Amino acid sequence: MSQTFRNALARHNVRERFHLIRYVMGLKRSSLSLGPAFRKELGRAIGTPVPHNAYVVVDYQLACLEEALSDTFGGNRAIRPGEPRRRNLDSTGLPRSVIDIDLMVVFQHGIDSTRIALVEAKYEGAWDNKQLQNKADWLSKLFNPDMVWANCVTPSFVLLSKARPVRVDTSGWPHWMAPEGAPVWIEGFE
Repeated sequence: MSQTFRNALARHNVRERFHLIRYVMGLKRSSLSLGPAFRKELGRAIGTPVPHNAYVVVDYQLACLEEALSDTFGGNRAIRPGEPRRRNLDSTGLPRSVIDIDLMVVFQHGIDSTRIALVEAKYEGAWDNKQLQNKADWLSKLFNPDMVWANCVTPSFVLLSKARPVRVDTSGWPHWMAPEGAPVWIEGFE
């Protein structure tokens, strides 16, 4: 992943939960670290090893991800470090909303490719098909093959929960979110 994209992701990370976790844990970096066991499990789930220096954030707004992608791969004006880019209109036509992803892991994959693993977690209870479909709609537009970053970024979507998801309707999801007709799943929360 380019330093430019890493900086754009950090600049647009405005969620208090991430910064609170970082502050109370005494972390100085703009990214969290994954434990080796989880890195290995996530790598198995998405089909590629996850490096130790991956950019890791929690509770990341998808609108901010769109802005970081646009700034890096399709922006038309220079952004000073620390200056968030706030658009009245966005490049995807997506509504400005607070839809977020629970865990986002971003890393360089090959020479000119960036991987983005989007992990949605459920600690207790059942998955909500309406909520998942809303994210799928958003993500299908964000990672539409016509987007300027389509050839540079490969997304993956993973569900993480104590029990295997049941009755999750993936019929309206893009293929990359449910590659074999079912969501990619990691068992978690011991």
